Amino acid sequence: MIKKSIAPSWLLHVLIVAGIIGSSQLAAFYFRNKAFDTGTAMLAPLIKNAKLEEKQLLTASVPKEDLQKLQTLYLVLENRKDHHRAVFLDLYRYHFASVTILLMLSALSAVVIFIVSHNGINNAPPYMKTIFFTLAALTTFYALSPVVYKQADSIDKNLKSYLQLDNLQSDVYNYAITRPVAKDTITFSQFHSSIVKKMNDINSIDLEFDYKSIPTEDFFKKQP
Repeated sequence: MIKKSIAPSWLLHVLIVAGIIGSSQLAAFYFRNKAFDTGTAMLAPLIKNAKLEEKQLLTASVPKEDLQKLQTLYLVLENRKDHHRAVFLDLYRYHFASVTILLMLSALSAVVIFIVSHNGINNAPPYMKTIFFTLAALTTFYALSPVVYKQADSIDKNLKSYLQLDNLQSDVYNYAITRPVAKDTITFSQFHSSIVKKMNDINSIDLEFDYKSIPTEDFFKKQP
């Protein structure tokens, strides 16, 4: 008899928690995919332009040896762009999903708090307490994640680096196309060195983490 009266109650609490967490993860998966598609579409015109420039670069009227160096430089820039593009898209989709889920959880939590506040949390039904604490834990998680991992900062930095490298590619393309008719142009060596220097200045892995934003005193402090 004891088994029959306790087991269903315990199981229902587990199902409530699993249902809320499972629903939030399904929603997060949807929003991550949606954000990835949006980010990809946003960068698509730049990718198309780069491909057109790379194709036209083959027809540039510059010495063969210089042209090979320009093509190599263009491809190196493209590879570095791919790195920042991948990091940007990965962070953007997680950030978008976290913020969107946080808004949804905050709205649901506000409704639950309103219901619970009438009689107080101690007098609330057991299942309402389970819902309340589960929503509170998830809301805290999604509120802290973007801050701890500094997603917004990393997204901005990777997108900025991507655009800077894309501009350098355009400089390489423009130099290759206009050099034969330019009168006051810099030498090839000077131009090549300037692009490499700018590329190296941009070169970085922009992934940040700020554990101090976690509101837990002394959690990460070293023990004596």
